[in-house]
Order: sequence, then structure tokens, then C-alpha cells
Amino acid sequence: MADKRYYWIKVSSDWFQSPEVKVLRKLPGGDTYALIYLEMMVLSAPDGGYIYFEHIASDFAEELAIRLDEKKEAVSILLSWLEAKKLVSEGKSTDIIHFDRIDEMTGSETDAARRMRLKRMRHPKLVNNNTNLKLNNTNSLPRNNVQKCSTSRVRDRDRVRDKDKLKKLQNNFEQLWNLFPVTRRVGKEDGLKAYIKAVNEGIKENEISRGTKNYLKFVKIQNYSETYIKLVSNFFIYRTWKQYMSLPEAALKKQGDKVKEHLPDWAQGDSQTKLTESPINPEAKKKLDQRLAQIRNFNNNEVN
Repeated sequence: MADKRYYWIKVSSDWFQSPEVKVLRKLPGGDTYALIYLEMMVLSAPDGGYIYFEHIASDFAEELAIRLDEKKEAVSILLSWLEAKKLVSEGKSTDIIHFDRIDEMTGSETDAARRMRLKRMRHPKLVNNNTNLKLNNTNSLPRNNVQKCSTSRVRDRDRVRDKDKLKKLQNNFEQLWNLFPVTRRVGKEDGLKAYIKAVNEGIKENEISRGTKNYLKFVKIQNYSETYIKLVSNFFIYRTWKQYMSLPEAALKKQGDKVKEHLPDWAQGDSQTKLTESPINPEAKKKLDQRLAQIRNFNNNEVN
């Protein structure tokens, strides 16, 4: 079982004297905003400066307010201010925000390292003796047996991957957005959120793309008026693409077009195909002639 890891942020002694923090504190309720700013950075430390919108509440600001036990209005104002001052990237318009300056402020240690640090503080002499003994025992080991791990590099690599993934999702959504008529390109932000949420749930992007393209092909062939084509935001929020991931051939044909029927060979009208007649039993033929004669006599009597 992996050791529990503790995170912290190191605030420089002149942090409260920085221009942006001074401006923030001069706002009405600025001291509260500065405190929430610190709380948000601490919250982002375990994820390398990222905070993710988990859709627990109706929007990002409300969810952060719940997690920090602060008022939604104060969190919302602070997020807008941080975006305007370029202190966060991505912003609340997506499901992720990132504190750009958090890297140099973040530190961490495992539970085992924490216990050793506290032990060293309580018994420095004993710890030094144990450390020297361990060093003497490991000097004879090959250098290949000593493994180095850089948690900061791993964290940086994961952060780059998150940014690259988000950029890719935004580009793919932009391509689908441009496929819709201009008059139906409404609610881009909400549509992007719904698109990212679907991908995060494990739905493949090519399935969403196929369903979207099939839908637009369908409405074009059926000659729908633009007013009957779904708005982009509603299309992705209600996942209309699910209904069009696979369409039968008939659905992609114009109204009035005949769908080619697959008939058996005997019904194709081929001149080479002949139906064989079975011979009539003489007794059955005699009964049939008698029946026809009765019908004729009946018709003649009716006429007379």
C-alpha cells in the first residue's frame, strides 16, 4: 500500500506585498478574497495546481464555495478577478482551472518521510547514528540498485498531458461546431462542457463525431429547415448524437425515394426463369368443368 502523501504551499514573505495581492485586498471584502485565494491554491496543490469541476453543484463557483466553505458570490467574484489578472489559466469557462505560479510554491512528502522528519527533530543524535550505519552498509552495493524518483517531474509530465488533452478536445469540438449552420451555433460553452463530460465518462470521440455527422447528413437529405435543426448546446447536452451513431440506409434517403428491394430470384422477372406447371388430375378437371357449367347456368337464369 502506497504511503499517504502530504502537500503544502510555500508563500514568500513578500507575497502580501505583491502588486496583485495589494490590489485584491483594496477591493471591498478584499481580505476575504485574499484568504480564499490562498485556500484555492492549497486545494490545487495535490493536483499540481489544477482544480477540476466535478459537477457536484450547478457551476464551478458554487462547487468551490461548498468545498472551501465560503460564499458563492465571493468565490465567483474572485474567479473573475483572477482570470482578468491572468493569475489562472483555462478559467471557469471549462471544467479546469490552473494556478500558473503554483509550481514554485508546492512541496510534498510521504507519510514515511514525515515520520522520519519528526523523529529526527525529536532524536537528532539517534537518527544520525542510524543514517551513518545504513550508509556504510550500502556503500558496497552496485549503483544500479539505487533508484531515484523525481515526483516533480512526474507531476509536470501529467500536467502537460492534461493540457494537451484539453487542447485536443477543444479542437475536435471546434470542428464539429463548424459543421452546424451558423444560425444553430448557439451555446458554445455549454456544448463544450457536455462534450468534455461525455469523453471523460469513457465515450469515444469518434463515436460522437460519427453521430454528429450522421445527424447533419440526415437533416440535409431530408431537406429540414434550419429552424428545425437542433442548437449545438442542446445537441450535445442531451446527447442527440447517440441516436445517430448508426442509421439504416432508408433513413439516409430522400423522402419519396424508393428503397431497393431484395426479391428472390423467381420474382425478378428473369426471362430465363420458368415456372413449371403441375398436371391437373382428370377427375379434378371434370369436377371443375361441372362447377363452371353450374355458374354459367346460374348467370343465364339471372339475366332471363
